[in-house]
Amino acid sequence: MHGGQIVAPILTSVSLGTINNTGTNAPLVPSGYSDYTALQTTLAVGPSHTLTIGSDDSFPHNFAAWIDVDHDRRFSDDERIGLAVMTFNSYTINFNFSLPADALNGPTRLRIRGVEEPFGPWTLSNDPCIPFTYGEAEDYTVVITGGGDNDAALTELVSPISAVGLGVEPVTVRVENRGGVALSNLQVQLTVDGSLGPVEVVAGPVQPGASVDHTFQTTVDHSGTACHLINATLLTADSRPDNNALTIDVCRLDPITGSDVWYIHSDQFQLMETYSSGTTNETTMNTAFGQGNWQLGHFETINVAQVFGPGTCTIFIDGTSLDADPMMAFLASHQETVERWVAAGGKLFLNSSPDSQDFTGHVRLDLGFGGVSIAQGYSVSYARPYGSHPIHTGPYQPIGSEWTAFYYANAVLHGEGLTRVNVENNDDYFGGPAVDLPTLAEKDWGAGKVLFGTIGPSELFGTEAMNDRANILDHITDCSTVTTGIGSQDVASVLVAYPNPTRGELRISCAKGLKPITVTVHDLLGTRVAMPVSLLDDQVVIDADACASGTYIVSLGFANGSQQHLRFVRE
Repeated sequence: MHGGQIVAPILTSVSLGTINNTGTNAPLVPSGYSDYTALQTTLAVGPSHTLTIGSDDSFPHNFAAWIDVDHDRRFSDDERIGLAVMTFNSYTINFNFSLPADALNGPTRLRIRGVEEPFGPWTLSNDPCIPFTYGEAEDYTVVITGGGDNDAALTELVSPISAVGLGVEPVTVRVENRGGVALSNLQVQLTVDGSLGPVEVVAGPVQPGASVDHTFQTTVDHSGTACHLINATLLTADSRPDNNALTIDVCRLDPITGSDVWYIHSDQFQLMETYSSGTTNETTMNTAFGQGNWQLGHFETINVAQVFGPGTCTIFIDGTSLDADPMMAFLASHQETVERWVAAGGKLFLNSSPDSQDFTGHVRLDLGFGGVSIAQGYSVSYARPYGSHPIHTGPYQPIGSEWTAFYYANAVLHGEGLTRVNVENNDDYFGGPAVDLPTLAEKDWGAGKVLFGTIGPSELFGTEAMNDRANILDHITDCSTVTTGIGSQDVASVLVAYPNPTRGELRISCAKGLKPITVTVHDLLGTRVAMPVSLLDDQVVIDADACASGTYIVSLGFANGSQQHLRFVRE
């Protein structure tokens, strides 16, 4: 993913082996990205190679390049082949590199980025993916020879995942062939809490670039013990043993039953925020919840197990400005606890507009929740509502059509599965493309949801922006009911669907004695959708495997005539 307020011909020539791409005076798409993967060269493992990059701009642009040597479609730090600043009056730069011995043979991707950063190689050029304010990126193809041919990778624990209502669960893992030859008779073994299961064979052959899900014969019983340490290991030797194991702690979660509300930030600076005057988040919390109806906590002193427990419905975590580093330290220590609390039904607003830079690492704050990040250094002076999210029509009005501040945000959001709520609007003022990078986005996580924000300190904002913030908090206040598209009926808190989103099977846990007598599924337009359903003693199992990707609503009818509804997503 890329994106820029200003797009310019920063990368004008690339030369590597038989690739000689010159005169590229503008990116191919408005986001500052050009796909030149039709151009390729062959590179051997071992010898030295030289990548030459030309530019019409010298200082203050920094350049970096990566080759995806392990074919996982990601660029890691150890795959970066060069990082340097182009000095004054210099318009070319050379990266000399060699491919590692464990590189995988076959075609893979080369990425090159040039980013304006006037004070040296910051992390916008140090990172292969996050958006830039002013820059350009290009992709090419290299064909590796002399490396490894066979590599099977364990890429994901498909099920079970930590959720409410886990019982006796099968264990399914995803195996991907990242090599260049078909693989058969792959041996895998499951270990649960240190107890080895039998060696099993993955169904094959698995073709290059393909993946297969393997379900072990051994099941895991979560009904007696809340958490189990699950390890899956590929025993078949291959070219890259570093991706042959997965270890995950899976827990049966207690559902959210309380209504407590917390506002959490650091105690190192100000009592409420890092600025000392004007309208604060304290005012907004009182607006949304009422004075005395919420609790203040600090990263450094809260009882984490209590705050992120079944008695808490809503949490606002604010890592704005100088609180960014304390927030990231807190998440580094308690990320798993925070994610499990949300998966159990908690509602979280996780916000940070960092006022600091890490000059040696990545200008990226990794927030977890499946790879959501904050891209620092993307200054947002203007932002606006995006789409038709309920936050925009919340109880606190007016919110206006645009918010401005110096700065409204010092970052934008980056990651998979995000629903944009508010976006930057710099393009209307700086002449760049309308890339609509999110400053506020939503993501469902298990039975709960997270709102991710990059919004600056509330002291900087006027009434309309503060109303928008109050609507954000109002959106995550109700852990017991939410409205659906069918008659605005409520969704009961005793129902928990998992995994949600699902790639196939969906399970809905029900309290003992509350087994439904009817189960129907509709799409968001109200059209009934046929899905196979099994009614168990304490669960409803829905087979959504044959259905199209999208959002659906399950309606459960009970003997007393009542109905309950919940949403789920089929990926």
